[in-house]
Amino acid sequence: MKNSSEADILAVVESAKRAASNLMRTGRVWEYSLLSRIMKSPDPIGRMIEELQSRGNAVVGIPTKDPAPAVPAKTHWSLPVHLRRSCMRTSSEADILAVVESAKRAVSNLLRTGRVWEYSLLSRIMQSPDTIGRMIEELESRGNAVVGIPTEAPTAAVPAVPDVPVEAITHDIECSIAFIQRFLQNKQAK
Repeated sequence: MKNSSEADILAVVESAKRAASNLMRTGRVWEYSLLSRIMKSPDPIGRMIEELQSRGNAVVGIPTKDPAPAVPAKTHWSLPVHLRRSCMRTSSEADILAVVESAKRAVSNLLRTGRVWEYSLLSRIMQSPDTIGRMIEELESRGNAVVGIPTEAPTAAVPAVPDVPVEAITHDIECSIAFIQRFLQNKQAK
């Protein structure tokens, strides 16, 4: 019985390590100090768009200086046609269809994991009274982790919160894992 509970503990520990590694690898850990610098920049919405795109997110609906032309009555462009005519004109039909299916899966994954941002949403966040708090709320609702959030509201006299090193995040995760281990051991003892 004791061996099986230790195995359960190890499974929980490994699962937590994989989850933390996935967060770090996918760019879903945000530092409060970075968000603060973005919000204080001369063009916060532009900086936020750059940061989101650098982390593999798509931002749609960005207004351009020139108004978009009216949508034509008949659209001719599609990925399979484009591939057949341009990028993959010497490839087989099976290869083209494989690329199209891969693109469909990628778009589906992008939509499911919340990595598509509407410009209008970013604009509303930037116009809210508490831009950082609102951005943190939106990031967390999309499965991101924000680290280094100060316990008290920062004031103008307080310098920016320093960047949180990866070691600190790893330490927090290890502490959480140790807590889970103690909890499971206490539960088993009862």
